[in-house]
Amino acid sequence: MNIGKAFSYVFEDPQWLQKVLFGALFQLLSIVLIGIPFVLGYNVELVRNVHRGDANPLPEWSNLGEKFSEGLKLLVVYIVWALPFIVLYCCQIVLTAGLSGVAGGGNRQTADAIGGVVAIASLALSCLMGLYGIFLAIIRPAIVVQYVRTGEIGAGFRFGEVLGIVRRIPGPVIITALLGIVTGFIAQIGVIACLIGVFFTAAYAYYVNGHLEGQVWQELDRAPAV
Repeated sequence: MNIGKAFSYVFEDPQWLQKVLFGALFQLLSIVLIGIPFVLGYNVELVRNVHRGDANPLPEWSNLGEKFSEGLKLLVVYIVWALPFIVLYCCQIVLTAGLSGVAGGGNRQTADAIGGVVAIASLALSCLMGLYGIFLAIIRPAIVVQYVRTGEIGAGFRFGEVLGIVRRIPGPVIITALLGIVTGFIAQIGVIACLIGVFFTAAYAYYVNGHLEGQVWQELDRAPAV
């Protein structure tokens, strides 16, 4: 994988500033959810361009309807993969609400006993959520590649094939996942620029991730079948 290229290619595009500005705008719109499908759809096109070997893979911010459609399908894929985390989180909320109800019941000894059990259960749920969150972060590049290479929403739900990508090319997938943490720090640098700058750095970080995911797809093409 060409990691350096993923961080530098944005500035090689003659229209890089315009594309980053539009990316920042849609990152801003993502706060109210509207921009999320557009951002994801843009990433889908970017990954395909990188895989194809385009000299300037950053897409134009055009064909927004198509980007929205592609991004919406990828968003559904993400949500399905996140369902275990969502279920665990809901269970934790129910436990916390139940503890509050018992605490207000007046029987102090009973409340303390149940509170101890609930606290342990809540801690266990937090650990499970943390572990599953790490798992999702690691396999996320494989999820993206699995969807993007087919364009079919059902492909993203073929969990065995997604995990198969990880087994075939664990190095590129894990490297991309770890670099996602690095780009996350880059995205936060914008806070220094009076907060609004975070959307510009977030757009750049997202473009870096997209290039890396395109490279993961290239590595998958070169990997021997298992």
